[in-house]
Amino acid sequence: MKKLSLLLVSVALFSFISLNSCKQAPKTEESAVEEAIEETEEVIEEVADTVEAVVEEVVEEVTE
Repeated sequence: MKKLSLLLVSVALFSFISLNSCKQAPKTEESAVEEAIEETEEVIEEVADTVEAVVEEVVEEVTE
């Protein structure tokens, strides 16, 4: 009975460690993807601001 308990505890510990390592790997990939998305959003906002400024200048020139 003691050997069975030790075996079950060993299997449970091994399973827990294996599952934790599997769950942690995608988190680093997800954080890299999130950072890339944030950087892309910042660039898109800058481009949108630039385009808006150019459009305003063109509209002002045309209306004058």
